[in-house]
Amino acid sequence: MSDDGVGLRWGVGRRLSFLDACLFWAGRVNRSDLVRHFGISIPQASVDLARYVELAPDNAVYDRSRKTYLRGTGFRPVLHLPSAMDVLADLERTEKRQQGADRPPWAAGVTAERAVPRTDRKLDDVVLQGLLAAVRERRLIEVTYQSFSHPQPTVRWIAPHAFADDGDRWHVRAYCATHHDFRDFVVSRITGVTGERDCDVDSNADRGWHTIMTLRLAANPALEESAKRALEAEHRMSNGLMEMNVRTCFGYYVKTRLGLDLDDGCVPPLRKQLVLVNAEEVARSEANALAETQAELSRLQNAAQVPAIISSTKQ
Repeated sequence: MSDDGVGLRWGVGRRLSFLDACLFWAGRVNRSDLVRHFGISIPQASVDLARYVELAPDNAVYDRSRKTYLRGTGFRPVLHLPSAMDVLADLERTEKRQQGADRPPWAAGVTAERAVPRTDRKLDDVVLQGLLAAVRERRLIEVTYQSFSHPQPTVRWIAPHAFADDGDRWHVRAYCATHHDFRDFVVSRITGVTGERDCDVDSNADRGWHTIMTLRLAANPALEESAKRALEAEHRMSNGLMEMNVRTCFGYYVKTRLGLDLDDGCVPPLRKQLVLVNAEEVARSEANALAETQAELSRLQNAAQVPAIISSTKQ
């Protein structure tokens, strides 16, 4: 919602944006919708509706028989920016937190669930508290981490600077003093935060995070023509191509999630519906980002910033 230029207070702007959204998505709205959603009085709801009609007179038409406002034929959003993805995500959240009459008008009678539930990964509140503080305060923290490469948990010093969700689990992006580079750490594998120190490593050195690369995707040429056309329409491809801009360090997760890493000779086309057209270009981008990161860390080391951190972790 944006109320730029209309001089609305924040609370009023939220309520008028809600009216805009109700009319766009549900085609109707009345005072009781405002009362339920915001916990305001009926007189205040009447004032809000009158103000909205004054702001956008063509957007709402009062139906006396139904005692509700209906979407006008000349409707145009004035405060609410429609987003299909946002509404579907909100429907899923609404399914979990609200029942029956508490739902907004566009969610009434509509069921939406996550088809593939997230696996139940344990996230420690105190661990996340420590990670958030380290990011805000640019601190180096000591964590206990259970990686795949070690049978037992190991203690590492990391300097986290950002979080990322790969669609299934949360990662924290951090400088790792053990390996002298930037890595992704699965948050649910961090079992404790036990110490902290000053950190001089600039997160700008993480070129994998700060460099954006473009993945060019196309329908698998081995698919039937009808299937390719369906994919091209579904993904809004232009000239048979779709471009996806991602942080270079997340290329692995995107390729894995979309099945772009699968061997064409081992899986049927229906299993691998999309192909990465510029695979060599993506590989170069990833290699360049890694090399640039190492060069920047070497520069910091020569400037005596990294050694102070590394030596402090060995005390």
